[in-house]
Amino acid sequence: MRRQIIDLLRDNKGRPVSGEEISQRLDISRTAVWKHINVLKEEGYAIDALHKKGYILHSAPDLLLPAEVSARLSTKWLGREIIYLESVASTNDVAKRAALDGAPHGTLVVAEEQTGGRGRIARGWFSPFAAGIWFSLVLRPPLLPSEASKFTLLMAVAVAE
Repeated sequence: MRRQIIDLLRDNKGRPVSGEEISQRLDISRTAVWKHINVLKEEGYAIDALHKKGYILHSAPDLLLPAEVSARLSTKWLGREIIYLESVASTNDVAKRAALDGAPHGTLVVAEEQTGGRGRIARGWFSPFAAGIWFSLVLRPPLLPSEASKFTLLMAVAVAE
C-alpha cells in the first residue's frame, strides 16, 4: 500500500495529492492514508501535509527501499518481489530460505548492510551500511546445477551494462 502511495505522490510531480483522492484511488480510509504517510515519514520520506490541499513528496531517502527500487525497474519479472532488510548476516542465506519457502523466480533480497556476507570460497565480504548494493536473487532457471556457475558471469555483465 505504501508503495502505491509513494507512486501517486511521485506521479503528481511536486503537486499536492489530497488524502481524499489517495483514499478513493486505493480504496482505503483517510485514517489509513494518514497512518501510511506517517510510516513513510519514519522511513525517511520528506512528505508535507498542506492544509486543505493534500500531501506532497519532496524527497525520498537514499536507501534501497522496495518503493524506490521498484519505481526504477523496467523488468517484467526480475525484482518484482522484494525482500528488504536494513541489516542481515547474509542476503544469500535469506534468499535460500525464501526459495525453500516458495519465493517466486526473480525475487530480490536486498539489504543496506551485511554483517556476515561471503564471497568466493566463503571469504568474508565487507558490506557496510548504505555504502553499496548488497543483494541476492532467487532464480529458478531451467538448467542443470552444473551450469549454474554461468550466472555469475552473466550477472556481472548485466550489472556493468
